[in-house]
Amino acid sequence: AVIAAGADLRREALAENLWRGKELELGRRVAFLESLLQHAATDWSKRRAPPTDGEGINDNHVFGEVYAGPFVHRGQSLEQGFFVNPTSAMLQERVELDRRARLMEWRKNHPVTMFFTGDYGAIARAL
Repeated sequence: AVIAAGADLRREALAENLWRGKELELGRRVAFLESLLQHAATDWSKRRAPPTDGEGINDNHVFGEVYAGPFVHRGQSLEQGFFVNPTSAMLQERVELDRRARLMEWRKNHPVTMFFTGDYGAIARAL
């Protein structure tokens, strides 16, 4: 009888622990949703009214004037293609070239690390 009572107490403790865990998780979810709603409400209240009669944004802008494309991969249809803003693409290319140059310089200055990553010719190139 004592063993059965101990097993019952253990089972009740496990059930209570599980219940408390679920309750805490539910509290976290509710807090997340409340903060999400609060942020959405404050962001929406800070928005301006849309411009009217030529003030603000130029509504006559044509998508084709700003973006180039569609660019598709082999075997894709035009609907699956993507468009690119050429100005942003040129800026991104400069950033990537600079990053690539810094990466190659780092690889050149750290041949032992490159050896351990699988570039076994790094040490020979450094000599």
